[in-house]
Amino acid sequence: MQLRWCDIPYKLKYFIDLVSQKDILFSVDPQRGLEGMLHNKLAVVTYARGLDFSAQSITPAGHFDFQKPYVEAWQTVCRRRFGCPRCTSIHDQPKFGLGKASGDAGLAGDGVASVPDD
Repeated sequence: MQLRWCDIPYKLKYFIDLVSQKDILFSVDPQRGLEGMLHNKLAVVTYARGLDFSAQSITPAGHFDFQKPYVEAWQTVCRRRFGCPRCTSIHDQPKFGLGKASGDAGLAGDGVASVPDD
């Protein structure tokens, strides 16, 4: 999948631009250069989705999820350049046809999964 900024919502692009600034995400030291400001911090990314992107759905992530690849690319930059070693993702998406008996965390049709990104 080719990553293009035109494939994501402008509000997500704006958020990334807003927090990816000097004195928020990094600092610049005349002697040492660029220094990340996220050392020993935990980043949590929450994905709220209106579609089921599971592999067995009619909208599998490989063809329909344009959000996660961009955020993961940004997380990689944050880890490598800005010192954020720990990132966790939380996915909230509909689980159509599943109820509490199916083990969906009892959220009346919505499932929440936490996946550490190491």
